[in-house]
Amino acid sequence: MDYDNEKNRKMVLSYYKVLGDDRFLTILDSYSKAEGYGVEAVWCVFAHEFKSWEEDYFGDTGVIYFFDYPIVPEEESVILDNEVFIKYLKEASAEYLTRHPDQLATVEDYIIRIEKEFVSN
Repeated sequence: MDYDNEKNRKMVLSYYKVLGDDRFLTILDSYSKAEGYGVEAVWCVFAHEFKSWEEDYFGDTGVIYFFDYPIVPEEESVILDNEVFIKYLKEASAEYLTRHPDQLATVEDYIIRIEKEFVSN
C-alpha cells in the first residue's frame, strides 16, 4: 500500500493546521507517550489503541487520522505506516519551528522520543 502520497500528505498536514500552534507541543507530548490526540472534528489514533474486534481496527502498527465535518464534507480517514507518520510529523514540526524557533530543542527531544517509540531500527 502506498501510504506516502500527496493526498495523504495534505490531509495530515491539515490536521496540524486545524489543531494549531497552541496545541502542537501537547500533540507531540501525547505522541511521545504512544497516545493519539484530537478534538471534535480531527483526531489521530495509533494502531495499538484499538482492539482487533473494534470497528476502526486497521492493523497492529501504524496510525490513522480521522477527519469529520466541518473539516471535510464527509467523514474521511488516512492510514499511515509508522515511517510515513514520522516523515509527515517532521514536516509539520519544521513548519511549526519557522514560527516558533525558540522551541527547537523541545521539538527535537519529542521527535527523538517518538521515533524510538514508533520506528524500529
